[in-house]
Amino acid sequence: MSTVVAVPEPLRFFIERPPTARAINDLLEKTTAPDDLQWQDFPDLIKARLTARTVQAHFALFLHDLWRVTWGTALTEAGIDLRQWQETWDDVGQEEVWNDRGFTAKGRIGRKPLHFSVWLSESDRPRVFNGQVGFYIKDGTYHWSNDLELPAPWDAEPDDDYRVTDDALICISSETATFDAAPLLLATRDALDVMRRCA
Repeated sequence: MSTVVAVPEPLRFFIERPPTARAINDLLEKTTAPDDLQWQDFPDLIKARLTARTVQAHFALFLHDLWRVTWGTALTEAGIDLRQWQETWDDVGQEEVWNDRGFTAKGRIGRKPLHFSVWLSESDRPRVFNGQVGFYIKDGTYHWSNDLELPAPWDAEPDDDYRVTDDALICISSETATFDAAPLLLATRDALDVMRRCA
């Protein structure tokens, strides 16, 4: 399976123009029209909201693709049937993916209820986003996942309940039309190998 992931043009547009990104975020946060909206400006508001929703939808589809080539591939290779996770998709919508800046699927390794995630977050560099993979245990006792000895690029010192990879593995800019997610796939394989031995 290919580990190349396409970055949709609306997402590259969002990354490239921070003022536009702020406007899109504002449009997605507001559910009512501004009080001072003029009648003749109504079509422009609707078109702007449609653009914002389009960016949001492409963001969700992009993270789903990234999850599929990382955790999805690694879990399938490990013989874990993703069809058993069907019911967990009910709480995954484009708004949740947008607000979390991540896509998460829930499943089990042995008896451990885990969440497997991919994230895209703004980096310290302007107009660059970083891609990460991570996981956390759902049962409220994080010592199991925190005590796992994971190789680099996994965090050496877990932060509370999440285990995440280094955020510089994947960098996406407005010029990034595609990228190879192989470093994230390798990290998910390594983590699954350790989890399965310790479950």
